Amino acid sequence: MISVDVNAEYDKIGALANVYLPYIMGGFTLLLFGISLLINRYRKSTIACFCLSAINIFTGIALNLNFGGFIKDLEAKEIGNLAPFEKNIKQSSNENILINEPALYPIFNGSVFSLSYNPKSNLTVDKKTNHNRDSVTIKLTNQRVQNLVINKATFSKLNLWDLNFSDTNKHVLSLPISVLPGNSIDINIRFTGMALNNRVTPVWWRSIFKLHNWFIGFGRYFNHQPSAGSTCTNVDGLLNIYTNDSTGNVKSFRLSAIWQYGAENDWEPGLQMIVNAFHLRTKIGFTYFDNLLNGNELVKGSDEILADYFESADKKLPILIKKIASYHGCCNINDADTLEIYYKKENLTLGIERNDKHSGQMLLPTTFPLLLNEQRFNPSIPFALKIGSSYSDRKLNFGRKIGIRVWKAIDEYQRVIPNTYIVGSDYLGKKGTNYDYQDNVYMIQNIKLYKDQKILYSNNTN
Repeated sequence: MISVDVNAEYDKIGALANVYLPYIMGGFTLLLFGISLLINRYRKSTIACFCLSAINIFTGIALNLNFGGFIKDLEAKEIGNLAPFEKNIKQSSNENILINEPALYPIFNGSVFSLSYNPKSNLTVDKKTNHNRDSVTIKLTNQRVQNLVINKATFSKLNLWDLNFSDTNKHVLSLPISVLPGNSIDINIRFTGMALNNRVTPVWWRSIFKLHNWFIGFGRYFNHQPSAGSTCTNVDGLLNIYTNDSTGNVKSFRLSAIWQYGAENDWEPGLQMIVNAFHLRTKIGFTYFDNLLNGNELVKGSDEILADYFESADKKLPILIKKIASYHGCCNINDADTLEIYYKKENLTLGIERNDKHSGQMLLPTTFPLLLNEQRFNPSIPFALKIGSSYSDRKLNFGRKIGIRVWKAIDEYQRVIPNTYIVGSDYLGKKGTNYDYQDNVYMIQNIKLYKDQKILYSNNTN
């Protein structure tokens, strides 16, 4: 009871250790006590039970203190150019100071990172390495009529990110920095995950990770998806830029990351964790796999909808496709999945983009466009999606199963984003089929369901 008093939302890794260790200790205590009773060693069994119970309580206290120490280590304090994070600061609402990540804005006004502690692939002979999205460059633009002076910067959590400033010629700048009207500078942020990396350094902690990973795989046979602890964790934070802006001296920029211990198989983050990283509130309806539906039904109690064919919502505007995640095999040419559009009437398939073969374990993976206008296209007739070998039209799939699931995109304020959907695919009919639907994940904007389809709403979201 003492050890599990850890909020998993604050520390999924700590919660994992705090769940397993007490149960292991408690189980061993009961086993030893039972054996002692069977061989008529009641006095010795009582002493052993008392001693082991004391050890268990001590372990619980130690784990709880460890959790407190970990949280304290994340509290910001002065380190180099990073100043202490201040609460109740006056935030700047001046839009003349613009900070964004051009590759992601406006889908998420912040930066998203992903990092594998051990990124090597277990599925290739030469153990090639997956890429991480651990470094991001964001742009700060001074749209004021006066110089903008940047005095200092803070992270809301330490030992997770670091940064440097540079000009457009990639020359590193030192604080304070003066930005002329209309000019921009780059802020180069790296998600180190150092606090989490250090946390799993002990051998016993890595053993718990491997045990939990085994439980996740074993749980598939019983439709059990562990809810406490994880071998992955979502990390949120803020980068605060202190300026001379009179309307508010601090401009904040949101940071979001997924840290994972290993790569591929059950080391990967679940689709709900991926969606949460973008501050979306779409309810996926499962954690690691589709509740043993095996692609045969929609997930009840989720934001999933029945969708086979689509059409443009506004035919005057192009459809925008953004690949937000890819979690499958790495480093072979067959891992470079292709997104295609299928026109049923013409029986024609049009390639849109393909995935970089080394970007199989990351958020916002590297993709290569197959159209001249990249991920933008403007079809005049209804179309289905094809990702790898799976179609949104299940009648074209192996076993007529759902190979591509579609969810309504819900923003962080629980509002449906008009004409926008989250699309997740899985490999069907293969040895590695696991129905997790995060092999390739896309956000698609300016589409609607083809008018002849019936929409199945799985919950009360409007």
